[in-house]
Amino acid sequence: MNKALIIALLAACSLSASAASRSVNYAAGELSDWGTQRTEAYDIAILLRDPILVGSRICSIEVPALAVEGTSAFSLWLSKDLKLSKNVNQPDIATYTPEIATSEDGRATVSIALPEAYTIGEEGVYVGLSFKVDALNDVSRLPLRVSESINPDAFFIHTSRTYMKWGNYDLGYAANIRVILSGEFAENAVEMLPMPESGALKGENMIVSVPFRNTGTEAVSSMEYSYTVNGATSDGKLIFEEPLPAQFDAEQHFDLCIDGIATAGAYPSSVVCTMVNDKPNNSQRTEAEGMLYSYPYLPVHRPLVEDYTATWCGWCPAGTVSMEVMGQTYPDDFVAIAVHHDDVMSLPVFTEPREYPGAPAAFIDRRVWAHPYKGAAEHEDFQPSPLDGFGVLWNEVRSHIAPVDLSLTAQWTDEERTAIECTASAAFVRQFKDADLRLWFTLAADGLKYDSKSWQSNYFSGGKAYEGTAMEPWTLLPTKVDTVYDHVAVYSTLYEGLEASLPSDIDMEQVCEHKHIIDMADAPLVQNKDKLCVVCAVIDNHTGAVLNAAKALVEDHSGIGSVEAPATEYRYYTLEGLPASGDKPGIYIRVATGAGGTHSSVVYR
Repeated sequence: MNKALIIALLAACSLSASAASRSVNYAAGELSDWGTQRTEAYDIAILLRDPILVGSRICSIEVPALAVEGTSAFSLWLSKDLKLSKNVNQPDIATYTPEIATSEDGRATVSIALPEAYTIGEEGVYVGLSFKVDALNDVSRLPLRVSESINPDAFFIHTSRTYMKWGNYDLGYAANIRVILSGEFAENAVEMLPMPESGALKGENMIVSVPFRNTGTEAVSSMEYSYTVNGATSDGKLIFEEPLPAQFDAEQHFDLCIDGIATAGAYPSSVVCTMVNDKPNNSQRTEAEGMLYSYPYLPVHRPLVEDYTATWCGWCPAGTVSMEVMGQTYPDDFVAIAVHHDDVMSLPVFTEPREYPGAPAAFIDRRVWAHPYKGAAEHEDFQPSPLDGFGVLWNEVRSHIAPVDLSLTAQWTDEERTAIECTASAAFVRQFKDADLRLWFTLAADGLKYDSKSWQSNYFSGGKAYEGTAMEPWTLLPTKVDTVYDHVAVYSTLYEGLEASLPSDIDMEQVCEHKHIIDMADAPLVQNKDKLCVVCAVIDNHTGAVLNAAKALVEDHSGIGSVEAPATEYRYYTLEGLPASGDKPGIYIRVATGAGGTHSSVVYR
């Protein structure tokens, strides 16, 4: 769309002489090519529902740099909901046939000047693009431009073969869809965004990343702010060497250094942006609130990795190699399971509750999807080692402070090995109120072997591009490989975890213990009981994220009865080792003495 046409269009849909125009494009970061690398129909959408935009009018839609070689059936649309009928998108407001301005690189700008401007209501509106990939080439295999984003409204996708339901799939992208609006917008306005939870070890300074965005029509050269921590207020001023452009939803942040807090606890905090460009901040949201934590100690964070794989998936050996290399490099802290999809090792509890972007894919702490070998560099060449790709992303997740320390033991309940008793101990370093935290258990097996019908497909066979990388050995193998499958999830509790396995209100430094029995009759895939490992995770069921994980090899039956078995005597002690009655709520060391011997554990009553 040329500049003259945009100017004329904005003049046509002005609300008043003082009305301003602005563009919205969630893809504010560095752009990269993205796609499923399959011939299929694409539907892409963003959601405009910010209160700041209510009452403004959509005048035009523009999608730059789309693949046009090997693609067809382009349309732009508006819809109140994302609906499908027989796997076909059904916009409910309007669908437009766009203009297509091609370039020499096999891409084009697809745009439409709306014949009638659309006013955004409080419920918001989806702005979308649809097209088909008819043939794969160097451009059409990755037909879209995207940027990284944490905005859940920035990228919704449905495709006819890969993403067969509408969703954002936690992919962490923003679609490069530009919307031009007309409306009443403030000139100097900075909106403060919700502050992420931050913290540090007690007594140590903490760096708080304070997010904000420029919602005004003027670039921001300076901003003044005040911040309050636990009732004490200070102020500051930021001067930007390069003014922040007036690009809506181009999120920024500044780092605020908070002096160390000597006493462990939770401390309310807030940041207020008072002035923008030496003028009063005209944003509707000038204040951001959050909670800072002074931790009594820092738990060991072991991110949970779920490697989604399948025997029929020829690219999945990349995950196999990565999991082995990561496990050898981080033997104590790397917690991973192989989740098979639609093959002989599938477990419905994994495939039913959550869609996934297609194998191979790794899910880290149920927050971050990534390629299991290349990590965030999904569309780049294979690195020499997965440590250079997936390992970098895994370490980034591991660097985040976990709010709970988790330990785990697993033991056969009897000499016949008919069941496994799992004991999880969760020690919290921050408070939770009205939470829905749950423990999740799975059993992983090594050494699974099957006949030729379940041999591993191998698309790396004969590949020259992988020489010198950890994938090179697979290039020397045939297209179907007789292999042994390790780390396979062969039993699991519900994907969401065990309800009421942890209290809803939890105090700082509270320790909660829970026992779970795995009946081997529920794990028919197990082929060798000497090669089993139990994995446990603490799940926040409000967000679906994993807070921490642990693993334990299954130990032989000791002959000592569990603490839940009849005992001749129970004795209770405080965590300092002092005798206690154990009849009041609190955290205790419980010692059970019976015919089978003595067993101690930390319990919450």
